[in-house]
Amino acid sequence: MINSVHRNTNLFFLMSTFCLLPFTINTFSKSIPDQHIHKLFRSSNLSFKSPNSDSNYFQKMEIKLQQVKSDYLKIEAEKNWTIIPKIKNKLQVGDSANSIIQIKNNLKKTGDYLGSDRSFYFNEDLKRAIINFQKRVGMDQNGIINNELIFKINITVDFVLKQIESSIKTLSDLSKNGSSNFIYVNIPAFHLQVFKNNMPQIEMKVIVGKFKNQTPRFNTNLNAVVVCPYWNVPKSIEQKEILPLLKKNPSYLEKHDMEWSSGIIRQRPGPTNSLGRIKFIIPNRYSVFMHDTPIKSLFEKRIRMFSHGCIRLNDAKKLALYLLQQEENWDSVRLENAIKDNKEKLIELKTPIPVYVSYLTVWVDEKGILQLRDDIYGKNN
Repeated sequence: MINSVHRNTNLFFLMSTFCLLPFTINTFSKSIPDQHIHKLFRSSNLSFKSPNSDSNYFQKMEIKLQQVKSDYLKIEAEKNWTIIPKIKNKLQVGDSANSIIQIKNNLKKTGDYLGSDRSFYFNEDLKRAIINFQKRVGMDQNGIINNELIFKINITVDFVLKQIESSIKTLSDLSKNGSSNFIYVNIPAFHLQVFKNNMPQIEMKVIVGKFKNQTPRFNTNLNAVVVCPYWNVPKSIEQKEILPLLKKNPSYLEKHDMEWSSGIIRQRPGPTNSLGRIKFIIPNRYSVFMHDTPIKSLFEKRIRMFSHGCIRLNDAKKLALYLLQQEENWDSVRLENAIKDNKEKLIELKTPIPVYVSYLTVWVDEKGILQLRDDIYGKNN
């Protein structure tokens, strides 16, 4: 797939949530008004649905992040927040603790906590707020306070501003691409979207590369769909992984439905093929593909860094059908029959569709909600 990248632990920081550190009870009255912060994170003005301009999806997102940056700079100027201390035991509905007061104050400012109670009691309003917050930062949505949640809340404004700056630069580059019909993959979000006329049509989870086999950022076109593909094993995987196993077990290739072909090892089409049943041709200098996978259980993981650099799709059939419906005589029945034939079939698209594989740890989604994710490859430090 792609060359390994040596891990630099000094650069591997987790990007998390926004960063309003909780105000103490004594200083809370001096803080930025709740309604100002609530507007920042929940303003209907952030919506992408208004049919106002000729600007593309990425230009609109860049404008919204510029607005968020301006508000964050105002928040940073306040300089009067404190860090929530770690807790010994997790907290849930019915519990009481002093840190709950600070968490309510924080989540009130982000627009996640809509309740009026500011006591130390963990109520249902707070649970709903925590679930909403966890969703925005890519955490498991369990509504429980633990030290991971507190860590996310305690990330500094300055840290998030750096993430915003990086995202704005990326969006500025993406906005120069004029297409309104495209496929967009955001690596830290483990997420793929297909857009038509700058509006999302389908979306799905993806798996990306491990830290040592990072999925690169690049722009290209998807120009063909391959049904029932062979998997031509990359030389790096052949040398480092398969040949040592073959020496230990001479029947390894046959057991895994593999064969030698013109000096390379390839895996024959089938339900256990490492590329799954469908592969998408996206020419790039990294030899990265988008493809199906037979291992669906990994999509249930929150952090999906398992590949050698390629992009595995949770619903490759859905994407293939969407693309092939634009082609003559292709429908779901024909696609299923082609898969049942178990013979490699290349289908070139009449109109290739742009693909943008990007890296955003901060963005505003189509509903106008600020989203934040971990900097999984440590690129924004």
